[in-house]
Amino acid sequence: MLQVTAGRREAWRQIAAAIREAIRSGQFAPGEELLSAHEIAARYGVRVAAARHALEALAQEELIEVRQGRRSIVRGDRDPAGAAPGMAARWSS
Repeated sequence: MLQVTAGRREAWRQIAAAIREAIRSGQFAPGEELLSAHEIAARYGVRVAAARHALEALAQEELIEVRQGRRSIVRGDRDPAGAAPGMAARWSS
């Protein structure tokens, strides 16, 4: 599990970097749902605003699609066949 080590002001950067790396390494396939901002905030002990900021940064990079009232999804052209379970399932432990 990611340990947020910087001050709260930089927590969003660490969260975004972890999710970005997971997407780029193929751990998450296009169409997979990510945890909600509230779930990310609870998991890492940060404010919801920090989690939202991380998701918004990834959306600006066109790695994810932020959906109002629903979980964000991974964007991209990779083939989702045989993809591992989504982030919500992997982070449920």
